[in-house]
Amino acid sequence: MKMFRILVVALLSANLCAHAQEKCPVNFDKISVADFNINAAVDTSFGAVILADVGKSSFEANKKGFFSLIYKLQRRIKIISPKGFDLATFKIPLYKSVKTDSEEVLESLSATTYNLVNGKIEEVKLDKASGFKEVMDKNHVVRKYTMPAVKEGSIIDITYTINSDFLFNLQPWSFQGTYPRLWSEYNLNLPEFFHYVFLSRGTHPFHAKTVKEKFHSYNVRIPAEGVMERDDIISLNSTNSISRWVMKDVPALKEESFTSTMSNHLSGIEFQMSGQQFPNNPFRDIMGSWGKVSMELLKDKEFGEDLENKPEWVKTALKTLALEEKPTIDNAKKIYAYIQQNFTSQGSKSIYN
Repeated sequence: MKMFRILVVALLSANLCAHAQEKCPVNFDKISVADFNINAAVDTSFGAVILADVGKSSFEANKKGFFSLIYKLQRRIKIISPKGFDLATFKIPLYKSVKTDSEEVLESLSATTYNLVNGKIEEVKLDKASGFKEVMDKNHVVRKYTMPAVKEGSIIDITYTINSDFLFNLQPWSFQGTYPRLWSEYNLNLPEFFHYVFLSRGTHPFHAKTVKEKFHSYNVRIPAEGVMERDDIISLNSTNSISRWVMKDVPALKEESFTSTMSNHLSGIEFQMSGQQFPNNPFRDIMGSWGKVSMELLKDKEFGEDLENKPEWVKTALKTLALEEKPTIDNAKKIYAYIQQNFTSQGSKSIYN
């Protein structure tokens, strides 16, 4: 019996190890005629299938005296029917700072449509100049592109890289969406200086989920203040955490009438920066406490600043509500009901709505 248990554990360990070492089945560096064949078991009812979706986030020392986030996405799509032509148009979201007017940089973009014509592969590359910029809100813009020569049976390859100085904006990853995904993978190379909270959602099981450590050295260049001075270079050593998450054969998630927010049900992972700690320096708390968050929200001009300044509409509301002097649950209920009855959404999307 003991020997049987040992064998079971050994087999399970070997299976997990095999999954951990399994590589993405798609080679983004080349394409063959065989790639146009779809397994009969694949759900083609949505008109398209994402053959592979691979993302990677890493950090690099920059020439501005700190670090930058480098995010790379590689995606291969198979178009089955006109129903899936929506995937021929893709958006690249970029974060923008209102304070500095700086924006994440789309460093590179390469996309190609492949068609099988008389047994030979024909390719048509995306003209990057054909894309356009669309402003979503004050902090978000998207670069929008539509692939050329897309028809039934086409394969689309998309690769792009984003360089970001906004370290709090570590790219999230959705393993699931409105089209089936045969392989969805996300990789994170995280230096020990940066601390994030990992938030997982969804119910689809991981095919592989691994973490390993690797030594890495960074050379941060600090720009000189004077013309005649030289830049300073600071070397920092780190034991990085290399995380890898993989899901296989992820079904499309259909939106139902009772579904309030689709994103809450999609299998994925998100990140929130909680702090930073560099050698010989104390821990710098980024996330803070709920009390700190509350104070920051009340001072934010997009959220609570008006309440502090008490404009006329706030004074009128307070008179109408006739609240008790001390904070009570009844006061909170009255305020909630008043807002619910007197305010409507303008339909805009931002961090607070």
